[in-house]
Amino acid sequence: MMELDFSKDIERVPCNTLILCGENDKVNKKSAVKLVEQMSKGEFRTVKGAGHEVNMEASEKLASIILDFLSKFKSILTVKKPNPLKDPVFSDYRFTA
Repeated sequence: MMELDFSKDIERVPCNTLILCGENDKVNKKSAVKLVEQMSKGEFRTVKGAGHEVNMEASEKLASIILDFLSKFKSILTVKKPNPLKDPVFSDYRFTA
């Protein structure tokens, strides 16, 4: 896997793409910024106070950033509030295409 290089194809990604990492992520932050710079519709966001394991360190902040990003596409997405009795895993909104 280490020898795979898709960098020449990154600029061809046609869709809006969210790239994020923790503000204290010493491993991926530099590469993430470089990746977004190559994308025509890339957006880079940092999760304040988080390091490399954003989902473990700041899950609520991560969810908020993702929902904010997805909210830009309300015209193509349906937002529905799940029924907690039928779907207890989701406590907030779910986006479907």
